[in-house]
Amino acid sequence: MPEAHREFFAAQRVVYAATVDEAGAPWASALAGPEGFISSPDDRHLRIEPMLPHASDRGNFSPGSPIGLLAIDLATRQRYRANGVILETPKASVHCLLLRIDQSFGNCPKYIASRRVIVRDAGLLEPSARDPAIRGACLGRPQIAAIRAADVFYVASAYTGPVGPDSRENSAGADIAHRGGPVGFVRVVDERTLRWPDYVGNGFFNTLGNIVLEPRCGLLFLDYATGDALQVSGRAAVLFEDRTLPGAQRTVEFRVEEFSHVRAALPLAVKGPVEASPHNPVAVGEGDDRVQLVECVWVKDEATGVKTFEFRMPVGDDGEPLDYLPGQYGSFDLRGPEGRKKVTNRAWTISSHPAHSRATGIFTITVKNIGVASRWLHEMMAPGESIAFRGFGGDFTPMKGVKGGSASQRMAALVAGGIGITPLWSMLRHFEMDGADVLVLYSARTSGEAAFLRGIEEKEEKSGGRIRMRVTVTGEDPKWRGMRGRVDEAFLRRHAPDLRRREVYLCGPQGFMDNVGAAMRRMGCDSGSIFTESFAF
Repeated sequence: MPEAHREFFAAQRVVYAATVDEAGAPWASALAGPEGFISSPDDRHLRIEPMLPHASDRGNFSPGSPIGLLAIDLATRQRYRANGVILETPKASVHCLLLRIDQSFGNCPKYIASRRVIVRDAGLLEPSARDPAIRGACLGRPQIAAIRAADVFYVASAYTGPVGPDSRENSAGADIAHRGGPVGFVRVVDERTLRWPDYVGNGFFNTLGNIVLEPRCGLLFLDYATGDALQVSGRAAVLFEDRTLPGAQRTVEFRVEEFSHVRAALPLAVKGPVEASPHNPVAVGEGDDRVQLVECVWVKDEATGVKTFEFRMPVGDDGEPLDYLPGQYGSFDLRGPEGRKKVTNRAWTISSHPAHSRATGIFTITVKNIGVASRWLHEMMAPGESIAFRGFGGDFTPMKGVKGGSASQRMAALVAGGIGITPLWSMLRHFEMDGADVLVLYSARTSGEAAFLRGIEEKEEKSGGRIRMRVTVTGEDPKWRGMRGRVDEAFLRRHAPDLRRREVYLCGPQGFMDNVGAAMRRMGCDSGSIFTESFAF
């Protein structure tokens, strides 16, 4: 496990698990514990201690069983998954779960409703106060109501069959995934049948791949306000051509075989408001007023394979232009040849600055030509054309990272890998206007692919030393006369010796962020001062 993954798991108070019972049925569970109950003794193991699932939890946590784990910070929408095997533990440690981790990876933050979940420590000591489980084979009114009220659930899937000679060592095992959407996105067809849309994600298809090979899976519906837990076991089928549900690229149909419903199973509560994901699709004719068309007014080449698109500002209910913060993204709907029945949602970072947008009525996105949606934008979007716009969103912004003191006293490091420069370009202008001390560390494959390079150089020249940039390339670039190599610990120690004093904004491919973030922490940087954004969605 990368160090960033290990630290993230260790910081959680709630973790989600997929296990397989003796009959081969996967079950999805939620485990809550005191601060520090998850630890990582080394990069191949996780320890959960005390390991105290609620008394009626259907998970199988016996040694030798496969397990999938999901750690998710619902407040920031950051999440990591891990897969492995439960190991034998000493009999003296009956409440300890030791796991061998075979792989771990990040996931996209789309469709996650943001909420701050609180674990009530006193409730961890009162398991006997919880209600007994309600079990059955057909969903009753309380279970149907819980499902219809959900904007999130978790799916446990597994493949324990034969592994081919060309397969990876970790091809078999258990996995758990988050599924989110607007309230009611899981449709209750009848007391034995559920359906939910499969939206555009990061293209891993871990869950769907497992279901195709092994239809048995388990669902967990968790009410964070009350701690009620509904575990459902059954069989699922992927309907690849069914796009009848809003936003569906395909549909999953689930047949209930067994459920277990426990009131107040976990001592949870929610503090503050719940913020729906801006990526959530809406039904045609039911809330389409949230989506408006924005007109493209200009397109320009920014770098090799990178274009900037200018759009007129969207307006709010009051008729005034909407506003955004530096570093945020815009959420767009692309409608395919089937028309309004198939909608692909994509988020692209806003590269303009809010002050410029307020003055001109224009906002911009800067997009690399990679992936189907981005390729469509590069090939089809032109001045006079319009695209459906859903809204601005995102927490990756320096407007939420202020630690006190005047704006001019702030010290920031903007660290970019490739197209990850786009939100940082907007942030740089924010810090420039405030007179802050800014260090820009920029890694690109070639200098020709480095967007905004000349613009950053101009700001550096005019800043009187307040803005400094270090650029390095990692690929073949015969014309480049600057630094070469990756942003590693040696690079950081040489070019950012005062990094521990700075608030860091890190953006780029997931591997880049994991490696750079780990190097920063080895240098003594506080994890709470490192803010990240990924383009894995």
